[in-house]
Amino acid sequence: MNLINFLYPLFLTLLIETPIYFEFGNKRSVKTLLCLTLLNIVSNLLFNLIYIALDYSHVFLIMGEIIVTFIEGAFLYLIFNSIKKTFLTIPANFLSYIIGVLLNNYLVITESDILISSLVFEVLFLLYFFIEFFINLRKLLKSR
Repeated sequence: MNLINFLYPLFLTLLIETPIYFEFGNKRSVKTLLCLTLLNIVSNLLFNLIYIALDYSHVFLIMGEIIVTFIEGAFLYLIFNSIKKTFLTIPANFLSYIIGVLLNNYLVITESDILISSLVFEVLFLLYFFIEFFINLRKLLKSR
């Protein structure tokens, strides 16, 4: 197993889903950002571990995305305590799935393309994460 096979989809998912949950969840805090990021890391890594073990089964890809959508929805309910916010998982996971399929089928050709894409997604997510983290940390410190 290649580490890039885990990092590429992980950072693509983090770049798409975490901002959707965080920006539209209306509970903007450092704790929420960390919980949402951890939620996406755990669900994505477990999903991809099973997906790779099943030899990239297209049936599992569809079924797994549906299952992950429901599981993440349950965790979003715990994080936001709102049934409306749990539905954020539907567009977030759908968008993540569509972009992943488009990238894998039309743009990513070689192993070096995957590496470059992974690095781009990683840098973009880390920029987003640290900007939001420090903005919300600053708000927290000012409120005390």
